Amino acid sequence: FFGAPPTTATAAGRAQLAALNAIATNTTNNNAFDLKVYNATFTGDLFETSAGVAGAALGIERREESSSFQPDFLAFLNTEFTCLISSEACTTPTSGETSVNEVYGEVLIPILADVAFAERLNVSAGVRYSDYDSFGSTTNAKVGFEWKPMTDLLVRGTYAQVFRAPQIGDLFGGQTASSDSYTDPCNRYGSAQN
Repeated sequence: FFGAPPTTATAAGRAQLAALNAIATNTTNNNAFDLKVYNATFTGDLFETSAGVAGAALGIERREESSSFQPDFLAFLNTEFTCLISSEACTTPTSGETSVNEVYGEVLIPILADVAFAERLNVSAGVRYSDYDSFGSTTNAKVGFEWKPMTDLLVRGTYAQVFRAPQIGDLFGGQTASSDSYTDPCNRYGSAQN
């Protein structure tokens, strides 16, 4: 709106609201998402230390994702990058599927227990191998510790490698209209000044 929004307090305001309501439309976009996860995990004790029992976990997992998005015909983006409603809502369909197979393992080893400045001190390590059908494979590891110097204080730390594979929207996303903006911090010149 330029100026104050229409109000029902005046005849002109009521006429403006009636005009806006007359051209208002409802749109319906259809989204579908399906996730299937198959996994198996095996856990058990490895050996005993003076501070407790070391344990391990091994597992395999498969994830299958599929997604589809169908915009309302009023929001369907045409070749001029416009549609029948506001340009910010213009888009095209998205549809795709991905899957990943993974193998992982983790171990927890008690180092100290019930000694001065260490009611408990544990270290952990893990590794995960992931094979994506749409991207490739990656191996990521982590190490961590858990230190409890006294009853009311617990300190944890973890160092981990992370990896983000492209999602369905990244790989198969439809086109959208956008009005990108920019600002040059050196001279305070921005797209709004064009």
